[in-house]
Amino acid sequence: MTGLTKVTAGVIAANAVVDSFGSQSITGDKIGLTAINANNIVDGTITAAKLAPGAAISNGQLSVVSSAVGVIPDSAAGRLPYKILGQVQPGANALTTIYTVPASTNTVVTTITICNQSANNLTVNVAANISGDAVTTKNFLITSYNLEAAETLVLEPRLAMLAGSLLSANITGANAASNVSVNAYGVEII
Repeated sequence: MTGLTKVTAGVIAANAVVDSFGSQSITGDKIGLTAINANNIVDGTITAAKLAPGAAISNGQLSVVSSAVGVIPDSAAGRLPYKILGQVQPGANALTTIYTVPASTNTVVTTITICNQSANNLTVNVAANISGDAVTTKNFLITSYNLEAAETLVLEPRLAMLAGSLLSANITGANAASNVSVNAYGVEII
């Protein structure tokens, strides 16, 4: 056996190694990085008690967690990270709130759609601002955009918003108040 540096699974008979070596005989540094994988772990044997403190468990499974974004909340139907944040028919000639970020929450707005269901061209403004601040030119995502009749505008702003922040829209033009729908989609992060 000169030159043999390790014992491989192929030279050990099945069930020849039993758990009689003591609690510290085989340590993590003695196990290869890829030696244990999902095929080596019996289903249902790793419990919440065996996971690191702070590991998020939800519905009996590991939850989506990242130190950068936090936990995405569950819904009754399971894990639905994306949601409709708001749906409105804005009033004509006045900013209408589409969505307000809830307390203790951050939100990433991924998509905003504005659908002109009228036979007239309209002008569209969309703004995002911190609660309590007046909307000024620095807050507009789009301003004075000409949305033609029967056209839908799709914005993908990837906009990060803090608790209390507002997303709003203003539509001007004939039939603006009754024939335009604005929808915002994204992820709420608790």
